Amino acid sequence: MSPQHYFCLLCISSSVFQNYRTLFTHIRNEHREKSTFNIRCELDVSCGSRYSSFDSYRRHIYRCHRFLIDSFDNNDTPSPNTYDIVDDLENLFSHPTFSDESYAVNDPESCIYPDEELDDTDRELLNFDSTAVAIANERVNFGKLAQFYTRFLLELREYHLLPQSVVQSISSKICSSFDIIIILVKTKASSSFISIIDMEAVFTHVSFIINSVSKSEYNFLKQCKNYFDYQPPTEIKLTTNEELAYYIPLKQSLFCVLQMANGIGITNPIGAKKDSHEFTCFYYLLDDLPDIVRSQVNSIGLHCICYTKHLNNDNNRSILMNILVEDLNKVQTEGITIPCLSSRIYFVFSTLSGDNLASNEVAGFQKSFSSGSFCRHCFVTYEQRHIPLTDISFLPRTRIKHDMIVNKVIANNDGQIIQGVKNESWLKDLIGFHATESLPPDMMHDIAEGVCPLIINALLNEVIQQRLLTYSNIEQRTSCFIYGFYDSSNKPPPVKRQQLTHSTIAGTASQKRCLFRLFPIIFHDIIDDLTLLPLYTILREIISYIYANPLRKSWLPYLDGLCKQFHCLMIEHLPARVTPKVHFLTEYTRSIEMHGLPILNSCMRFEAKHLYFKQIAIRTFNFKNPLLTLTKRHQLRYCMLNNSNSFCYSSSITVRSSKSIKWSKLSIPVRRLLINFINETDLIYECTSIYYHHMNVRTGSIVVHHLAHAEEIPIFCQIHHLLNIQEKTTTIAEMLNTISFDENLWSYEVEFSGTLVTIDIEHCFDIHPHC
Repeated sequence: MSPQHYFCLLCISSSVFQNYRTLFTHIRNEHREKSTFNIRCELDVSCGSRYSSFDSYRRHIYRCHRFLIDSFDNNDTPSPNTYDIVDDLENLFSHPTFSDESYAVNDPESCIYPDEELDDTDRELLNFDSTAVAIANERVNFGKLAQFYTRFLLELREYHLLPQSVVQSISSKICSSFDIIIILVKTKASSSFISIIDMEAVFTHVSFIINSVSKSEYNFLKQCKNYFDYQPPTEIKLTTNEELAYYIPLKQSLFCVLQMANGIGITNPIGAKKDSHEFTCFYYLLDDLPDIVRSQVNSIGLHCICYTKHLNNDNNRSILMNILVEDLNKVQTEGITIPCLSSRIYFVFSTLSGDNLASNEVAGFQKSFSSGSFCRHCFVTYEQRHIPLTDISFLPRTRIKHDMIVNKVIANNDGQIIQGVKNESWLKDLIGFHATESLPPDMMHDIAEGVCPLIINALLNEVIQQRLLTYSNIEQRTSCFIYGFYDSSNKPPPVKRQQLTHSTIAGTASQKRCLFRLFPIIFHDIIDDLTLLPLYTILREIISYIYANPLRKSWLPYLDGLCKQFHCLMIEHLPARVTPKVHFLTEYTRSIEMHGLPILNSCMRFEAKHLYFKQIAIRTFNFKNPLLTLTKRHQLRYCMLNNSNSFCYSSSITVRSSKSIKWSKLSIPVRRLLINFINETDLIYECTSIYYHHMNVRTGSIVVHHLAHAEEIPIFCQIHHLLNIQEKTTTIAEMLNTISFDENLWSYEVEFSGTLVTIDIEHCFDIHPHC
């Protein structure tokens, strides 16, 4: 571009602009809402940074090149069009007075977004396609305005979990701002191209639309139904009119197959009814989604939510289960018609996941795990849990045997528990369900929250008994240990004396598992002195197989032997700690043969769904009818996600921000590696991190490059550069030589080789080593 002429780098046919202000207005009006927005600043020789959103580009312009806009301002003459007024407002609010950054940024490094761990909501906001009206390309009317503003409120409510009262306040302030703008326009405009009366009428109509959309919850839901296909939850009346439950028919949601039952609790902190509300939630999930999509919380749908206390009543439970089972059976027998495909899709019920208490209750087994036949997979009793499985094997529960026991329980009708069976299953009429075949074990509750903290506690107690460390030393080590980037989000709390004396470990399932993995590293100097270390190493190997994806059938006999060996060692060294969950570990081999990968039946992501509902309950502060509030907000969120294409699956690599780098600035080994693939004149952009699906890949990360030899020894590499060259991401890494594997530390010893290679990120994440 020349000092007199500017060109738009985003247009196919570059238009000529006499000044930068007109170019900036053009970029804002024509390109700001496009998902392909990607522009490089060439207004100064010191620039060269690339921006992937209009907002970041605008902030840069106002910080570093404001004079190009201000030089054309004329405060004495009214702006000739509406866009100039908008420009003035943007100039005002982008002034350093209103900016969070109090310094001018000229260093291209500042254009890199700060690296931080993002949750699912943050990723949705980053990938969200805005719905601002493109005035230049689309005919605008008041209906479009109502749709746009309804969606704005929907995003505001559901992304930030705001109550309706806050939304109403925002609408009120916006309308008040319009009133002030009208007064200012009347006082400033000496002459106008449009009638002030007409402008006032337009603003009045706009204010009416804004107020009517947010006037009440009823009006807002009505607009969401008109524009975004909001589906309200269906009310279920139980024994009395005051006992209610809510569910979402599966034909509305178009998902089904894997279900999960579990409970959550919220507490009303004030008021006359200061108590805790215990809910039971039934979720569903499509079983054959790609793993990368299946792991996201948004893929989990809500089927039903009710008060836990209502399920204790036989009549209430019967009414609710009949409705849910009928709904599930319909999608299996009648299917769902997909209009765009002109075909009908049928579904098959797969499994029901839950913790041991919920699974036993739904299946009709006893809810006590401290007596009788506590296992829903075999006929072991509580007294027999100390018998080594090398000496005996317990009969597994089968369809025929279980049905005989259920018939006997029903015939007796005296409430007596027979071989762990209390009554018939809640889902006895569900097609494809059986109590002995449809309830796989959950490794989150059995392993991450069960056996892992049990072994950690036993090891730390031995450390105290041998006087290797004191309680304060243990607390200091667990609190001062420096966790890596990928473990920092699951950093466990410090292990305190009270926890060890009461045989507990604080933290979530992810935090407990993180502490278990890093235990040998944190206590590396004393790990060899522990007599219970074999328990840790065997359990660590068991976990490496159970969490594996994929899992080979040829590994199952060895896994079964490891589980039995661990069970025997527990009986020998820690007989008082042989809990039912230690026995459940021995059932995983048979469960894998029947249900497939345990990681696909884990409740971990469902717990994240629990957290969403807890946040909704706390922020809306509605404890009068929280069931209806939670289900409505869930449905509103889903109608928003459906209209924002958040469920679309994409294999592309996302770059949040990058900086330009000259060919001469690259190290000589890197240039030698790339010399045959690019020209020295090609534009090169360097990233500090990228997102492959929803996984953050950073410079300094270590990934598996390939598996060597028949033993499948992993060969690692460390990422040094993430470069974007000709719209293609090139990853440069240094190969690491694998020296040995330390079983005590459960870690590989590697050394730098000095050899640089280009790697394929997608290929690296498709490699699943055996450990």
